[in-house]
Amino acid sequence: IMIGLADEAGGDVTCAIKGKHDTWVIKMAPDSTILWQKCFGGSLEEGNPNTKIIETSDGGFLFQTESWSDDFDVLGHHGTSDAWTVKLDANGNLVWAKSFGGSDFDTPRFMLELPGQKYLLMSRTTSKNGDVPSNEDPDLFDAWVFIVDKNGNIVRNNIYGGTGDDDLVKAILRPNGTLAMFGFTNSTDGDLEGLTVNGIDGWMLVTDTLGNVISSRVYGQANEEEILDVVATPDGGFITFGDTEDPTITVDKGFWHGDFDFWVMKLNGSGDLEWQGIYGGTKREQMHEGAISSFNGGYFLSGSTLSTDGDILNDNNKAREYCLMHIDI
Repeated sequence: IMIGLADEAGGDVTCAIKGKHDTWVIKMAPDSTILWQKCFGGSLEEGNPNTKIIETSDGGFLFQTESWSDDFDVLGHHGTSDAWTVKLDANGNLVWAKSFGGSDFDTPRFMLELPGQKYLLMSRTTSKNGDVPSNEDPDLFDAWVFIVDKNGNIVRNNIYGGTGDDDLVKAILRPNGTLAMFGFTNSTDGDLEGLTVNGIDGWMLVTDTLGNVISSRVYGQANEEEILDVVATPDGGFITFGDTEDPTITVDKGFWHGDFDFWVMKLNGSGDLEWQGIYGGTKREQMHEGAISSFNGGYFLSGSTLSTDGDILNDNNKAREYCLMHIDI
């Protein structure tokens, strides 16, 4: 299954376009033959770099993107942008579509199917009304985490963060039912009260089955660190993947090269740091995703780079290019 954007029909795009950009969903066979395709949206724009689609346990699919429309497939728009969430059956037919949000920006980040055909949805928001719980943040983004049932009805609804800028981008369901969520923050109050936050730091938040905060941890030094992806490890811990621009971080693997580098941490199940590494070149690297490698162990880092030195083996980089890196453990 693939998901993307389409702005006009033609070529491989055979479904009708309703607006400026529609969400384009394609189901392909192993030989890359298109089995079916659907275009979903309204008369304005649907799309976001964090648009995601997952296969669900009932054989269908769930996708989430950012929407500005309030017509055609998109109904119940609250204002500015909403986190538009769509359930499809196995053949790509629309089962339900919900616009989640408030009167300001609601930007989807991540989603995960939970036991009992429930879905965890994560967004960042500046709203304080509509579907979004009230919060004390006057202007900046908070992390909005909510759970819907199989029909798209909200059954749990939480805001996390402080009065700064807070973002949770990935969650892992742990065997005991708690959620470990990861992102970044510059808040020093609210759920970050009592923690030392320097600039923008990586953030790990653990909540119980009701959404209550169990623990909140931050990682980083004086400048900017962001956790952008995470995978669970067999020992119950985590490997986080992100960016850092801080030359003062004490690392166990690699070293800071300049500007922003890839930043990888190994945490135990409690969030304690076991090791961290920095990888890149003298220009900017930007992490996208990480993954466990089946190739002699270790991990893959994927992102983009402007560098041509250090760990980046590329002498022809005249613009930002994609980068795939393998590290050992």
